[in-house]
Amino acid sequence: IGTALAVRLKAFGMRLVAVRQHPERGALPETGIEKVYGSNALCEALSIADYIILCAEYTKNTHHLINHNTLAAIKPGAFLINVARGGLVDTDALEAALEKGHLAGTGLDVVDSPTDSLRQQNVIITPHIAAITDVSYDGIAAVVIDNIRRYARGEQPRYTINTPHKLRR
Repeated sequence: IGTALAVRLKAFGMRLVAVRQHPERGALPETGIEKVYGSNALCEALSIADYIILCAEYTKNTHHLINHNTLAAIKPGAFLINVARGGLVDTDALEAALEKGHLAGTGLDVVDSPTDSLRQQNVIITPHIAAITDVSYDGIAAVVIDNIRRYARGEQPRYTINTPHKLRR
């Protein structure tokens, strides 16, 4: 997601930096990313960014990646956007940063826990639907149709979670 996003943001002439667990892998040339920071340099990267867009996977190591300490490192007046998982952001710390006016605003496609506290004018929250588009609906429909056909032929449907040992007929 981060790579695809970088390619799109490059078209707007944005200067791009990235943070990744293995910075030695660099970034694909087509992304236009100028520098890749290691996760140990997260605060350094946050301090220069006008827009921070979280695309990280959620693991025990990334739980509350954005917290009081990392929010303090963010350049005053920056925007924080989370299109990944809610657990990446400590909601209480985010609320405090917004109340102090440290952040210009935030966009969240998902939050760690439901809250009524993020009701400021500079907060946009969507119910984890940012990826819902006409294209995604078309893809979902294609998979459903294919799975119906597979089942009718006695084949295993794609993407099953609780796969039976034997298909019913």
